[in-house]
Amino acid sequence: MNSPVLIETSSKQRLSIESIERQKRNIAILWEGGNHSLFHHIWLRDNCTCPQCGDRSGGHRYLELGSIDPDIAPDELSIDSTGSLQIRWQGDGHLIEPVYRALQHLLALVYAPEACVTYRLESGQAAVMDNHRVLHARAAFNGNRHIRQCHVDRDEFFSRLRVLQRRLDIED
Repeated sequence: MNSPVLIETSSKQRLSIESIERQKRNIAILWEGGNHSLFHHIWLRDNCTCPQCGDRSGGHRYLELGSIDPDIAPDELSIDSTGSLQIRWQGDGHLIEPVYRALQHLLALVYAPEACVTYRLESGQAAVMDNHRVLHARAAFNGNRHIRQCHVDRDEFFSRLRVLQRRLDIED
């Protein structure tokens, strides 16, 4: 896994895996350009779409989440000639491949420069986003950072909005 593996997507973007690291409960991937992805073992095993496990999108699941050993770990990690990450799991020896091709395609789209909006916040500025609609991240940098986060529960927000609309006799 020393040389980068290029992954071709339908939009002609290329995403290269620089390295794969097996961790206690995760698999860490370093992508070309410095982007990192971390995938929990259970999530990876649960998202298999092979005929043995079933297709989640079609609703035909044969592998139940509760049947996955909480200590599941990969027995073998490899990248095939197409650039697809393959994992053979300890215990059942199950080999998962199709979900990783789809995951690599998704990440190529997510990390594509034309899909990213990058900006620097100055002191006193804020960024507000809806986690249900925006995929967001922070880039690495040197220096000090002070982050203050606020979470607004969606149901509570809309409930209060409806109450205020009724009190103030405001229509939608």
